Amino acid sequence: MRRPAFITEGADGMYPVSREHIGRIERLACIGETATEIVHDLNNQLSVLLGYIAIAREGCSDDVRAEYLDGIMDACERCCREARRILSFARGAGAERQRQDLRAMVMRPRELHARLLREERIAVRTRFPDERVEVVANGFELGQVVCNILHNARHELLKVTRRVFEVACVKREGKAVVRFHDSGPGIEGEHRERIFEPFYTTKPGGEGTGLGLSIARRIVEAHGGTLRADEGEDGGAAFVLALPLAKVLSEYCGSALADGFA
Repeated sequence: MRRPAFITEGADGMYPVSREHIGRIERLACIGETATEIVHDLNNQLSVLLGYIAIAREGCSDDVRAEYLDGIMDACERCCREARRILSFARGAGAERQRQDLRAMVMRPRELHARLLREERIAVRTRFPDERVEVVANGFELGQVVCNILHNARHELLKVTRRVFEVACVKREGKAVVRFHDSGPGIEGEHRERIFEPFYTTKPGGEGTGLGLSIARRIVEAHGGTLRADEGEDGGAAFVLALPLAKVLSEYCGSALADGFA
């Protein structure tokens, strides 16, 4: 029997790390450095592009073309913001958190994947409260969590004919609780907790790094919340995300933290 390279400690206890995993970490680190360099250069080029768009916008008298230019500028500015966030993460800078409506953060990844969901004939059903569900969060990071859950659901839903992805949000005992449920094959009990371990994946070789859910849980826990896998009521897989409501944080930690300034 092959012995692990060494034992490391994670959020859920001790687990062995093989030499293959060590090699994968080194490759991912190399990819991360290269990606950071690419994003840095991309951010510089987008800044130049924004300058040219601004010049074109000033000299444009055609309302239709002006509207197109405004749309291009808005898209470029969003790309620049995403690039700056990635660079801040690479530098180890603290992520800024603000009071935000969790409903909007959950819906944005769906909007970004709308075309793919239509092409794959995946129906998305949502149940949200009418009032705002305010949490103190970094929208980019929580967007990563939702994107990862949605990506995994899409992968499983392509295995079945009935393709439904449901998202429900409620306020419960001082927390915002979001339940993601798909009509796919589901997750076997033995995998339900292990899927949050780094490099553990149920996907075939070459189709997954086994890092997505591990990173997602770490992001949620850094926000003072929890993320767990559950069994769907009528089959399929379910993930339950819980975060403290901003009002509760304000009561326990003071208004400065709840406003994202601490």
